[in-house]
Amino acid sequence: MNGVNSDQLKTSILEHANRSNNLIELYHFKLALGSLIPDDDLPKNAHELTSKVQGDKEYERLLFEDLGWRRN
Repeated sequence: MNGVNSDQLKTSILEHANRSNNLIELYHFKLALGSLIPDDDLPKNAHELTSKVQGDKEYERLLFEDLGWRRN
């Protein structure tokens, strides 16, 4: 069984989050790490996320097709 170094994982996620501008990615990072991820304009819940991606074809594809979320 592989051991997981949670501190190293958190550090890696934070480093990636600091370079990312992907709303969906940042939303999920915020769910995992809470206050460690700044939430300036991040949706507060799934409904806000699905509403915020409406009309953006790339985000819609990622969220609804690739990740399998259901549309409201």
